Amino acid sequence: MNGLGFEKDENGVIGRDEIMGKIDQLINNREFKTRALNLKEKIMNNIREDGSLCKNFKRFVKWMQEKDGYGKNVTKIQLGL
Repeated sequence: MNGLGFEKDENGVIGRDEIMGKIDQLINNREFKTRALNLKEKIMNNIREDGSLCKNFKRFVKWMQEKDGYGKNVTKIQLGL
């Protein structure tokens, strides 16, 4: 779990007390902070040069360079980067 849901009142509105209660939970609950820090560490590891996100992005760019817009092989596509 990485977030909290809000409960709407009988009119379908998320009230001020509901929002303040959730903020209080987030600020004062050590478990939420621990989970957030663990998630941050996982993300940082994935975006490193040798991380899985970086590798997948490079594979995607290489694939795009080999294909035209119709899935046909081409020698090179100029990417407007």
